[in-house]
Amino acid sequence: MARPATIANKLADDFQLRVCTNTRTIWQFTNGAWRHADWLVHDKLLDYDPDAENLNLKVESVRDVALPYVLLERGLTLVADQPDDRFINTSAGLYELSSGKMLPHNPEVMSFSQVPLVPEFKNIRIPVFNTFLSETFDDKGIENYVLDLMAYALVPGNERQHATLLVGSGANGKGTLIRVMENLFRRCDRSAVSVRDMAENRFAAFQLFGRAFNYDADMSSRYISDTSVFKKTTGGDALAMERKYMDPFYAKVWASQWFSVNSIPRSSDTTYGFLRRWDVVEFNNVITKPDLTLEDRMMAELPSIAGFLITRARMNAGTVTKAGSGLQRLAESVDPVRAWLADEDRAPSGWMPRTEAYCDFKIWAESQGIRSLPTSRGLYEQLRAAGVPEKTGVGRQRGTRGFEFAGGMQ
Repeated sequence: MARPATIANKLADDFQLRVCTNTRTIWQFTNGAWRHADWLVHDKLLDYDPDAENLNLKVESVRDVALPYVLLERGLTLVADQPDDRFINTSAGLYELSSGKMLPHNPEVMSFSQVPLVPEFKNIRIPVFNTFLSETFDDKGIENYVLDLMAYALVPGNERQHATLLVGSGANGKGTLIRVMENLFRRCDRSAVSVRDMAENRFAAFQLFGRAFNYDADMSSRYISDTSVFKKTTGGDALAMERKYMDPFYAKVWASQWFSVNSIPRSSDTTYGFLRRWDVVEFNNVITKPDLTLEDRMMAELPSIAGFLITRARMNAGTVTKAGSGLQRLAESVDPVRAWLADEDRAPSGWMPRTEAYCDFKIWAESQGIRSLPTSRGLYEQLRAAGVPEKTGVGRQRGTRGFEFAGGMQ
């Protein structure tokens, strides 16, 4: 039986490997990009040690101890949560955003994701994709917003610290758009972790480690009780990542995150720090006669779509031009106070004593099925923040503190 150190040295000789210095995870350079490769030891161990006993124990000894030590000794290291955002990696090479040139793949460039296509730049033809966008949105501003978001997602790092939320009932193109995005990343670059999983599953954060694109194509509309981990995954903060039976480590998540939902869930977090992280795109058109050949025809355009988006990413230089009222809808949906003020049928109007306003708000919230409510003091603070004037009553209400509501405020 071969010793773990012997196997580790052979793996280091036979494969282009590095160890992440702050996580001790193993990475392999293959087909022009780095990828997380902790699986490599498990798959190759018997090739180097056919008579190995206690296979799981041997894998752990090589993967978690011997191989990281060997790679550190050889100076073969990297930092996996700091991708190089100067390039978009493609099957054809490294597209340099500053110059628009396609350069050869290079293991010294810390590129941890790849567009698994040879992009078409000279003869871009995307008639099916363009038709899909125009029929889905009926609004050129929102079309451009979506294209900006798609282009931005291809640039590693998520410097804007945003996530994308696609909102609308079924049969409206959300799933098709998500599947186009999926195909612009390698399988090993993708994860499917929901906002709820981030809050409830302590192992979920590790699934995001080193990934470029995280998505949830069917996000739950249930109440979101905890957004702390989500905010860390979009805020550039290091967070604890746990693996079963292993010590946790701390690393940053840099994935572009896309979520698709039929109706916006309510949230315990109504702060600016939560709302500012979202790019919200509304899908209001319902496709009554679906084209069953649409996706196949659109996927045939992927090389041109990739070339178009990469060129757009270079032109945009990391910027996104927002459009539509999606963010306002999000603010109203997650914040019941804003939703109450914006209710066209039952919004408060005129002057109202504070206590009466709170009672009216509670009655409205009950009619909407909202259970988690602010205290009376919390309501008053949120009304002030929403710009509702605070006034003292006159006449019989002289000296009574209250608010002057406009009715149907936006």
